Amino acid sequence: MSQVNGPPVVTLIANFEQHLAYYEANPPFARAAQLASHLRTIGLRRELRTPADSLESDQFLDILAETLKAWGVGSHDAALLEPSAFRQEVRRHLNEIRCP
Repeated sequence: MSQVNGPPVVTLIANFEQHLAYYEANPPFARAAQLASHLRTIGLRRELRTPADSLESDQFLDILAETLKAWGVGSHDAALLEPSAFRQEVRRHLNEIRCP
């Protein structure tokens, strides 16, 4: 890749072919379940009016937890809470999340 000075977007544009080749060789969704779960989470988030509405939705938080599992969260040293405890814990931190 050539060295380009300036904002990151300038570097991205100048080296787009190399970035694209890297992305194609190293896709972020290594497992099919990752992409499907990710798209479900984003789709439901878009259906709900605000981030705060999303965090009030049991369905959204359950799908979010499934997405985290698809990404491998909870499969190593980190533990992912059971759905009801996960929802409760997320909601306990609403002020820290700062939803509009």
